[in-house]
Amino acid sequence: CVVDDGSTDGTADVVRAIADPRVRLIRLAVNAGAAVARNQALRNARGRWIALLDSDDWYGENRLGVLVDRAERAAADLYADDILLVRHGESEPWSSLLRESGQVVTGPLLVDAESFVTSDVYGERSLRLGLSKPLMRRAFLTGHGLEYDPGLRMGQDFWLYLACLMRGARFIVDPEGHYYYRSRPDSLVKQSQVSRLELYCRASHAFLARSDVSARPRLAEAIRRNLGRFERNLAY
Repeated sequence: CVVDDGSTDGTADVVRAIADPRVRLIRLAVNAGAAVARNQALRNARGRWIALLDSDDWYGENRLGVLVDRAERAAADLYADDILLVRHGESEPWSSLLRESGQVVTGPLLVDAESFVTSDVYGERSLRLGLSKPLMRRAFLTGHGLEYDPGLRMGQDFWLYLACLMRGARFIVDPEGHYYYRSRPDSLVKQSQVSRLELYCRASHAFLARSDVSARPRLAEAIRRNLGRFERNLAY
């Protein structure tokens, strides 16, 4: 599915010109944000796996074939590769998400809810797995009724992945990089730091209010630590 989130750049015409019945266009009347657009794609998806691709980014050759094969063999529900970081106007990555984390990952890494939160610390060098783009088993998402929070226009991936882990998802990170992420100086993330922190605070409070989070003290404490960091940065 290609979701046109209220674009003005002729995206719909380009998609309509693709002579392949597997390519389906979903048009939103107004720009509703990534979470709403992705939920539309999830509801219309038909395959076994969900793979996200944002409009600025691209896949390396054979990414989907490689990751689907590895995810199936690992019995994973979420299977992420490294993110290759590309500056605006360039085509080759200057680094990667794992490399910039300062941590060494030499083979497939199994992630649980607690380690997912503690390894994604705002403002510090860390794995930042909330920025990853894992393949997601569609049956797992639909079976647990999981979607993106439509109220989050930024950072929505982190909270969906955490919700998956809270439902027992098997999340594996592969150190090979096949997803190319383009960073633009005018991106929403760079422009809206205050709004982003406000949304992160709201999402943190919502998770801390959940009974399944309070039943896991280590996870609740990790979310509280991150919330404290969000609030300090927001006050600053």
